[in-house]
Order: sequence, then C-alpha cells, then structure tokens
Amino acid sequence: MANLLKIFIAPGAVFSTMKDEVPIIQPLLALILCVGVFSAIQPLFVSDSSKMTQEVLEFAFETLSEQGLDVGNPERYSWNRTTQVFVAPVSALIWLCVGVLILSTYFQVTGNSSEVRRSWPEWFGFTLWSMMPLALYYFLFAFATLVTGEISPKQYLTPLAWVPGMQDNAFAVHITFGTLWAVWIQTVGLHHWTERTYPICLIIVLVPWLLQLLIATSLMTTFSTI
Repeated sequence: MANLLKIFIAPGAVFSTMKDEVPIIQPLLALILCVGVFSAIQPLFVSDSSKMTQEVLEFAFETLSEQGLDVGNPERYSWNRTTQVFVAPVSALIWLCVGVLILSTYFQVTGNSSEVRRSWPEWFGFTLWSMMPLALYYFLFAFATLVTGEISPKQYLTPLAWVPGMQDNAFAVHITFGTLWAVWIQTVGLHHWTERTYPICLIIVLVPWLLQLLIATSLMTTFSTI
C-alpha cells in the first residue's frame, strides 16, 4: 500500500522492487476508484452561470429548441447534471482502459530487448503504476470545479496555460501536470527495468504521449471551428 504513495516521489525505488513480481490489483483499484468517483462528482459542482456551461448546453440541446426549452430553463441544467454524473465516469474509465491497453502493448514492444524480456501482464502492471498521477489529476480537476464552478477548469492544471494568451490554446490545455508527472515516472521506470539511458527512455516514453497530444489538439481545433 505504501508504494501507492511512494510511486509519486520515488518511482525508481518502487520499480526496482518489482523486477520479480508486478502487483496489479492495487493501482488498478486506485485508478478505477479515483477516476470514476471524481469524474462523477465533478458535474455536481458546475455553476449554472458558467459561460462554458451555457455553451455546452447550447450544443447539447440545440435539437430540443423546438420543444420550448430555452438555455435558462432549470430543467435543462438538471437534466444535463444528472446525465453527466453517469456519462462522465463511464467515458473516463473507457478512455483509461483503452489508453492503458495501448501503452502496455507499446511498452512491451519497445521496452523488451535481448537482455530484458518481460511479459505483457508485467508491462500492464508497469503502465498502471506509472499512470497513478492520473488519479491525483482527477481529484484536483474535481476540486478546481468545486472552487471555481467551471465545467472544464483545465487552465488551472496545465502549466502552459498559465502563460498569458495561452489559456485557450488547444496545444497548451492538453499538457497537464498529470501528463508530465506520468512521463517522468515512466522514464524512470523504464530506466530501472531496461537499464537503458535516461535520454533513450525519455524518447520511448514521449512517442505515444506526443501522438495522443497531436490527436487531441487536432480534434479540439476541428470541433471548435464547427
């Protein structure tokens, strides 16, 4: 259990103890619990007067305009809240599952070498442990919404968005502290597991994250112009 906290500050020490056996249940349950719970409660604290809430409702309910429901109708806010409490955690957990499966396969292909041979379940465990910053990110995401009332307070959790003029930049808002933390943990973990140099491990780790960043940025840019 102590490793769930130690992984945040001393990933090298944690991964060094997993060369023979990689626990999976602990990080899996922690991620499912945190991602599911905090993504579910986040919609409950969104302010009805938030500008982004208004925009989301306009987009989501434009097909209901013929039924006499205007943007300010409390019934629409209530319906959206109730729906998001169930939809948000399901969506977040699906994306988490897909991401972990893809990363596990990627690390198995790129992490194994003639000297180091690990099975896919071991790399699956490696990925789960390295994604623990995501649990903290979802907690802070929900907390930021509780404090600000904003439906998507990413600017508070993305370092580049603190730079003036970058608050709405599609590239900046996807580089979160959780992503940077996970990249660091994965780089250190790969170094201890494969005994490759830190620069090589960093390159291996950055490839899938950069691809994900480019895809997310492209989608955000595309939908913002529709």
